[in-house]
Amino acid sequence: MLSVTFTTQPEVLSPAVVTLSESGPTSVRVSWGPSQPDQITSYYIEYSALPRGKLHAFTVGRTQNSTLLRDLQPDTTYLVTVSARHTSGTEKAMSVKVCTPEVTPALADLQLTTVSSDSVQVDWKSSAGGLRGYWLTWEGNSITGQRSSFYLPPDSLSTRLTHLPPATRVCVSPIYRTARGEGLCCTAQFQTGALAYGYQS
Repeated sequence: MLSVTFTTQPEVLSPAVVTLSESGPTSVRVSWGPSQPDQITSYYIEYSALPRGKLHAFTVGRTQNSTLLRDLQPDTTYLVTVSARHTSGTEKAMSVKVCTPEVTPALADLQLTTVSSDSVQVDWKSSAGGLRGYWLTWEGNSITGQRSSFYLPPDSLSTRLTHLPPATRVCVSPIYRTARGEGLCCTAQFQTGALAYGYQS
């Protein structure tokens, strides 16, 4: 009599892996696996903002292995749970956390006005909320090599720069909680007493 001993591999029930991609301020794609359409009747997706946000839930078909969550709040942590309903009557669930990034709008407007042969008035506008301040940098041409940077509080919308070298480039960027937004730059020309400026993202 011949006998053989063997060990079967444990069954992997979906969802065994849940991944996040295409994450933006208001949406994120949730994917799961392994794909087991013959063993699954449907997937049940739940998500809510932490710590106590409204619970959202919906069901997708057994052949679907991803979904796009929309209308999320920026700069918010969500708990996402994917539950699989198996044909055997069992259920398996897996949860992940996703953090949506903060919205960081660019500066709306930047203007330089010459005050004297080496001074300018810097004025800017920003329509965004939640600002933590502004970061201002000015830099002389490559010959002088002069450069300076400093922080300005969120209620500042103007400042005056003095003792600047010729052809000084001035940049102002909005500062948010998690990142610096896109700024604007202008170049001041003092040689002729006139101001030459251009906007650059």
